[in-house]
Amino acid sequence: METQKSFCTKCLKEVSNDTEKCECGGRNFAFGDLKVEDNKILCKCGNDQFNRGMHIDYTNKATTTLICTKCGNVCGTEHYRDEEEMMYWE
Repeated sequence: METQKSFCTKCLKEVSNDTEKCECGGRNFAFGDLKVEDNKILCKCGNDQFNRGMHIDYTNKATTTLICTKCGNVCGTEHYRDEEEMMYWE
């Protein structure tokens, strides 16, 4: 059974799936069947290498799908924008 988790990529703290800004100020998150070891976010299989699957820009965030090069696990990243960022639009 997969264990879907979300981690802030700045402080590596596990956060809820709807977090847009971590307590540390980070706005970048990794999500999926992942774990943290040795200060790295890794695939469930322990691999840290991923291929980019797809990238989507939304008004307030950008999402990238990643595929583990070892086991094929699909996970992703999200970057939440604030209104001051160049790529933010309404």
